[in-house]
Amino acid sequence: MRQMQNQSEALSEVDRHIAEGEARASEQKARILRLKQQGADSVVAENLLHMLEDALEQWREYKRNILSADSENNVARL
Repeated sequence: MRQMQNQSEALSEVDRHIAEGEARASEQKARILRLKQQGADSVVAENLLHMLEDALEQWREYKRNILSADSENNVARL
């Protein structure tokens, strides 16, 4: 039971990080668009967006790992 609670808490935290990361990436895309509309250099902003997207993918991979481990534990209990 404790393990299920830990997994549930971990998933909740990961989901929060994913939602925050998606919001940050969206905000960064808007900044890049504004920079381009103003004729400003957007290279640094685009590099930051790539880093944000990489971090977001790591959170998604972590979530897949948690779900996979949960699935394996459920099969082992059968």
